[in-house]
This record gives sequence, structure tokens and C-alpha cells, in this order.
Amino acid sequence: MASSLPDHLVEEILVRLPQDEPVHLERASLVCTSWRRVLVSDRDCFLRRCRGFHGAPPLLGYFDLSYGNDAKRFVPATSTTSPVRMAALHRRRWSAVDCRHGRVLIHYEDEDRSKRGFIVWDPLTGRQQHLGMPSASYPSHVCLNTSYTGAVVCAKDDGGCDHLDCQAAGPFRVVCLETNLLRPIFVCVTSYSSLTGEWNAPAPKPNHDNHDFLRGHAKQSLLVGDAIYFLFQDDRTILRYDLGRHRLSEMDLPPFMWNATLMTAEDGGLGLAALPNNDIHTWSWHDDDGSGGGCWVEQRVIELETLLPRRMRNKCRRVVGSAEGTSTVFVDISFGTLFVLDVKSKKMSKKFRKRNNGGLFEYVLPYVRFYAPSEDLAIKGQLPPRAI
Repeated sequence: MASSLPDHLVEEILVRLPQDEPVHLERASLVCTSWRRVLVSDRDCFLRRCRGFHGAPPLLGYFDLSYGNDAKRFVPATSTTSPVRMAALHRRRWSAVDCRHGRVLIHYEDEDRSKRGFIVWDPLTGRQQHLGMPSASYPSHVCLNTSYTGAVVCAKDDGGCDHLDCQAAGPFRVVCLETNLLRPIFVCVTSYSSLTGEWNAPAPKPNHDNHDFLRGHAKQSLLVGDAIYFLFQDDRTILRYDLGRHRLSEMDLPPFMWNATLMTAEDGGLGLAALPNNDIHTWSWHDDDGSGGGCWVEQRVIELETLLPRRMRNKCRRVVGSAEGTSTVFVDISFGTLFVLDVKSKKMSKKFRKRNNGGLFEYVLPYVRFYAPSEDLAIKGQLPPRAI
């Protein structure tokens, strides 16, 4: 069966479908050959049109990194069928530590911690690539206290990729950050390249007189330019890793700051959102000469009381994440209700509620991506399984 409409009109229709509900695009690809051609054969063109029409990529869901029954669960952004193939992850002890450029970075370990590693995973195709851990960098007596996190970035053409449809089979880099809670603090950062299949030597540690400058473990990463920034649980310290020069440096947060999350600033640089009181404050980092001696400049103050439903006012609230490359932050209200806030437009909407009074959100890791059906799925006429 073929459509009587020309392809460019079909594309104009399909690009207007809700981007946060990929099941509509899956079903559209099964309607007729011309619709399938627009969505599947001309996939790259369709994805570029989606970005031109919608702007920022849609939120397909998030990983709940809280402790308890909801931990490690992928939650779709809508109630319709999700394209994310959670069934591909069979390991019991695993956690998502980063999402970027269509990939998810998973850290896993055996029950006795005798074996651990990373998995670079494409949730839409189910493709996985397993990485061994970098060589041991700690004395044996501190290994049991070591925490591992990391970041994954596309490495195609040295930054020439538009990241609309980064394939899991394409080149990537993984940054591994190891820390522990003993004194003095140990910190080690190494990076892996899929092009060489090897981890490099640990980056030189920052020159810092106070070896307690890091407290707790890293809870979040953000990519800005050619650097990865890690925010630590103490909400006092940011660790910067320069991907090109393989160097580490540290930065302080604004004073009297807690309950913070890294975010992309309005100028595309390093930003910060926090709840030092009942309102959300946003900052951007200004370093005009690139010497590292910049400063934080406050950008906005958002009064949550004017945005929340009346019954949610005067409730406990926490910033628990952000969507990289956008002005979106996630706020936990009243221990277990997740709201999505656009700090530019000041639009706020309720998205998720913890199941069975599952407690507060510790941190959420959003998965954002423009979506087009895969060729295999369209040919076989199959819809993806519901996410677990």
C-alpha cells in the first residue's frame, strides 16, 4: 500500500507527532511503504527535521538512581509503549551512571565485588559493548571503599558529529572516575577510547594543599565543550576533566550552596541550579580569558511557590537532576513526586510519582533523544516491548 501524498508532505505530518511518544512513529512506519521510507530509509533527514522543528530532543524517560525498590528502574516519559529494551540487561548488580549522545553508561559488579566493569549500551537497539576496568590504582586496603562513576561521549570525527543519531557501533570515549571515603581522599580519572580499545594512564591529580577537597562521591557529570565536569555529593566541589589535554582541576561552588545540580547554562557553558532556600537559583560560570580564574554569576531566581499546585506548596523540595543541553531541571517535591521545570520559560509540570510510597528521588538520570524507527523493526512489523 502506498500513500497518495508526496514524501515531503508526509514528512511534514510525521514530524509533528509527539516526540516523547515514540510508539506513534513506530506505528506510522507500518502504515505503508512511503511512510516507512520517510521514517526509515531517510532516517537522518527525518531526525534533522525533528530537531529543526522541535529544538531540544525530547525526554524519553529517566533512570531512577534512588535506593530501594525503584532503584535502577527506567521510567518512560509517557504511559505508552517504550522503545527502551531493558530486558537486555541481565546483571543483578548494575547502575546507570551516565546518559549522553544516545548511549547509556552502565557500571556493574559481581555479588562479591570480585569482578566489575562498564557497559556502553544503546537502549533503543539493545546493543552493548563491555569494557574491562582500568588497571588498579588504589592500594588493596582501600578497594572495598571505592566508588566508580563515569561519563560517555561520542568520539566521531573529533566532534564533527551532530549527535542526532549516534550509533552504538560508532566510536566513543568513556571517562572513569574512582573515589573513596577514606582519608586522605583518593581520586583517579582515566579514559577509554573505543578506537584503541585501551584505557590511558591516570590523569595527574590536581595541585591542592588540602587533600580533603573532595567529600563524598561524584553524583553527576556534564559535558561542556571539551571538558567533563563532575559534581560531588558535598555540593561544594566540581572536578573538571579536560578530554583533550587529559588534565584535572577543581572548582568551588558558590558559597552557602547545597542541593545543587549541574546544568547547561543559557550561553551553552557550565551552569548550576540549586535550592539554597525555597526558590531555585541558577548560575553560570564566566571565565573570559580561559585561565580558570573565573567566577559564578547568578542568572535567575525562580519562585516555586508561584508555580506549584496549592497542595504542594510548603512541601520539602530538592533539585535532583537536569537534562544536558537544555534549560530543564528535575525537582522532587514532597518526597517522591517529580516535577520537570524549564528555568527559561518557568513552565513546570508534574511527570512522575514514586510507586508504593517508594521514598524521595535521590537523583534522576534523564534519557533524551530524537527517535526514528529502526529498519529491522519496520520490516518485521514489530513494536518494542514495554520497558521494565
